[in-house]
Amino acid sequence: MAITGIMLACFIMGACTSPAQEKNKPTASVKEFAAIEKGMSYEEVKKIVGSEGERFSETGKGTNNHKFVYVWDGDKGGQSFIHITFRNNKVLSKQGKQMQ
Repeated sequence: MAITGIMLACFIMGACTSPAQEKNKPTASVKEFAAIEKGMSYEEVKKIVGSEGERFSETGKGTNNHKFVYVWDGDKGGQSFIHITFRNNKVLSKQGKQMQ
């Protein structure tokens, strides 16, 4: 009965995370970088990486050529990162440093 109460409390408070959530850190891994494909939405990329990233630049807002760039730190420390360019909310290109 006590376990059921704890589980219910976790559910209500949103304090518990699944093992998958615990493993996915806000930094980008090599595996996550490889999973990002041209044409994916920003929401799909966020879900893969596990965080929102940092908006680096944005141009053409309100046009049919809206581009924005997000950057995520890499999980290898140092200077590792990924740089994803979106056009009209779809991945246009991706670059990574120390992501091999």
